Amino acid sequence: MGFLLSILAAASWGGAAILTRKGLQHFNPVVGTFVSMAATLAMIALITALAFRDALLAVSLNAVAWFALIGVL
Repeated sequence: MGFLLSILAAASWGGAAILTRKGLQHFNPVVGTFVSMAATLAMIALITALAFRDALLAVSLNAVAWFALIGVL
C-alpha cells in the first residue's frame, strides 16, 4: 500500500507542475505566483482548521498577532 501511495504522490507532483505550467502560460508570472500562493494558503488553512480545531481555538490573540508579525517580516 505504501509503495502505491508513494508512486501516486510522485506522479501527482510531476503532473501538477505540467498542468500548472499549461494553465498559467498566458498569465504574468507575478499573478501566477500570487494565485498559487493564495490557493495553497486556503487549502492549508482549511485542513488545519478541520484537523486541529481545538488547538487553534486555544491560541491567544497575542500569540496570533506575533505569528502574523513574523509572517509579514
